[in-house]
Amino acid sequence: MTLATVSTATEKQTRPREQDPHGWYCEPASTVEALIDVEPLWGPGHDPCCGRGNIPKTCIAGGLDCTGSDLVDRGYGVVHDFLAPAAWPFAYPAWIMMNPPFEHAVEFIDRALTIARWKVCALVRLSFLEGRRRKGWFEDAPLARVWVSSSRLSMPPGHLLQQGLVEPKGGAVAFCWLVFEHGHRGPAQIGWLP
Repeated sequence: MTLATVSTATEKQTRPREQDPHGWYCEPASTVEALIDVEPLWGPGHDPCCGRGNIPKTCIAGGLDCTGSDLVDRGYGVVHDFLAPAAWPFAYPAWIMMNPPFEHAVEFIDRALTIARWKVCALVRLSFLEGRRRKGWFEDAPLARVWVSSSRLSMPPGHLLQQGLVEPKGGAVAFCWLVFEHGHRGPAQIGWLP
């Protein structure tokens, strides 16, 4: 092994993984399809962090009415800051389905629960269920179901995917859909998606 090879290998091991500045990670359509197959949805829906429209497009292809918005214009939906304290400028949807930025997932879910008339579905890392701070939050939230993905999902940073610098392939992180339902009481049910 030459010194150059050692240097390159060390650089690859220590180089931080590039993250999207707004927490935009692209979920595969298959995980949205899997949720639609097991979770009843009707009436109008909305994705407040729609990116390139993966969730709304997949919902529409599945026969659902779904719109989208995002903090940044990514070529789909309306530009809107979902966490802004201003009044909600759209019609109130029956349900919200989203892949929120992980570091703001609690805020997104809380806001979504004030807007959605029926249900909120959030795609999060399975590790989101851990933690002392979120324990109390979960006890107060109307979490009805947890749908665990049976396989790891590939969710590359959206800006790198959009530029063609990465391709979705074998995921390394476990994800689940959390389904909050107004009026739900009692423990959440758990199920597994194919």
